Amino acid sequence: MRLGILPTGHIYPSEYRQVRDLLRRRRQLVKHASSHIISIQNQIWRSLGYRVNCVDIRKKTFTLPFELDRFLYHSANSNLTMLKALDKQIAIIEK
Repeated sequence: MRLGILPTGHIYPSEYRQVRDLLRRRRQLVKHASSHIISIQNQIWRSLGYRVNCVDIRKKTFTLPFELDRFLYHSANSNLTMLKALDKQIAIIEK
């Protein structure tokens, strides 16, 4: 502390701690959603050889380019299902 190299901390007032915790939860959900998007993009790139934009994946009209009832479809569909659920929770928190 004498050297002044330690950053000073901030103690949130008690009335703002719930908001801070909620924002931390939102950040965690966004991080998980991003990992699901990257997983879907990587599966499409590895198996089909083209890239899909994350904006396209988030659209309601997005369909997976894999054959139904195949292993890749089920793997990517689980990521897509989790992504949609996380997007709903993020929207609720932001509201």
